[in-house]
Amino acid sequence: MEPMDIDNLFNPFSTRADSRQLDETVDEFLSRLPPYPKNEQGWYWIANPHIGPEHYPQDEWRRVESLKSQGDALLGRYHGTPNAGKELEKEIVELARTTGVVVGKWMLFLQAHDVNNTWARIAHATANNRLGTSAAVATGSQDGGHCRLVCVYTRDFTDEADVQRVLRELDRMGLVPKGRGLQYKCDAYTHLDIYAGNEYGVHPSIYSSARMLR
Repeated sequence: MEPMDIDNLFNPFSTRADSRQLDETVDEFLSRLPPYPKNEQGWYWIANPHIGPEHYPQDEWRRVESLKSQGDALLGRYHGTPNAGKELEKEIVELARTTGVVVGKWMLFLQAHDVNNTWARIAHATANNRLGTSAAVATGSQDGGHCRLVCVYTRDFTDEADVQRVLRELDRMGLVPKGRGLQYKCDAYTHLDIYAGNEYGVHPSIYSSARMLR
């Protein structure tokens, strides 16, 4: 049924060739930009068109710069403290709140040959207002091998009810793998280069499907 009455829809990615446009159907977008077999660093994006511009702050880049500036200073104070862990996590989360950088995402790590099918399902669900604010798929390997990352974004990681709602929809879609599950990461961690095995002992994700689906 897409595209619908685009006068009532919004696309924050309207100027970007790497994203779905409102004058094309989701299937046309997927045909135009299939993530596999392409294998070079980059991302393809789709926004939930039912979410208005008020959810996309015009000063987002300033917020991110403020977070990175203050965050780098914060990490500097903990340099050489491998057991900072929980204490530093709390400080980063509070900094994210105060700077307004509160977007986060559920992360799905997929085999490259499976990514097109799963990405298509997520793209359709995003366009139909069933998931979060947007979704993105990596066009290249994340581990130097055959793993591709799909991110399903929510507007505010502090809104646990919404984070859980999106997770439950992913679970209904059969996209929460048994055993391994899914992890949720706030963008603040990404901006501050907090990844697995970081020197501070900070866990790189803040929610897990194992805990939220109990």
